Amino acid sequence: MAAKKTLLIVDDHTLFREGLKTIISRNPAYEVVGETGRGETAIQMAKSLRPDLIL
Repeated sequence: MAAKKTLLIVDDHTLFREGLKTIISRNPAYEVVGETGRGETAIQMAKSLRPDLIL
């Protein structure tokens, strides 16, 4: 079994982020490791979390 792909979700609309997280979390191939609505925070999170994908 392949390792899960990790994702960081970045969007300034909370409802959109939450909806996207809910949809992605239903797929066992992906793991949401973080979410934020701010670009500066996203850069810091990307450096520390090292996700496979950033949306």
